[in-house]
Amino acid sequence: MKKILFVITGLMLGGAETQFFNLVSSLRNKFDVKVVNFTGGFYVAKFEKLGIPVKTIKVGSKFGFFKAVFNLKKFIECEKPDLVHSFLPHSNIVCKVVRLLSKHRFRLVCSVRGKDFKYFFKNFFERILDFSCDLITANSFTTKRFLVRFLFFKKDKIRVVYNGLFFSKSRFKNLFPDKKKVLTLANFWW
Repeated sequence: MKKILFVITGLMLGGAETQFFNLVSSLRNKFDVKVVNFTGGFYVAKFEKLGIPVKTIKVGSKFGFFKAVFNLKKFIECEKPDLVHSFLPHSNIVCKVVRLLSKHRFRLVCSVRGKDFKYFFKNFFERILDFSCDLITANSFTTKRFLVRFLFFKKDKIRVVYNGLFFSKSRFKNLFPDKKKVLTLANFWW
């Protein structure tokens, strides 16, 4: 069975974290999946309830980046995953550095979940280290265009994978009894 290690900055409640949880939990029966994160949070218990191992590398100090790189490298060399899939800028940067330093060879997929000009250093380091990544997934064509046009990522290396939707009747059943329900699938912009 192929081993996939998923790496994310944190597992708090949020859009990227929810998509991360949905992806990992949907693959748990087809692959040997494990999760590494750097802050802990809401989804740790949910993953553990599903029997998915979670390792939290606390990185609160000013040397947190080096601690994350060192501990993730050690974990990867011990677990020997076939694929590492990272989400969010901090995780992407750490995983790109680990891939350069690790003795264990693995494929690396980095997910970019939006566009933001204000984070110059994160964007800069993600781009500089891009050569150590095999594939980038973006959750929209707008994000892909931003990466290519403003950060000069290679267009051929980016694949758009839209956010998945997981519906269950029980999830919405008791939300507003006897009322019509409206579901929005996107942000509202004025």
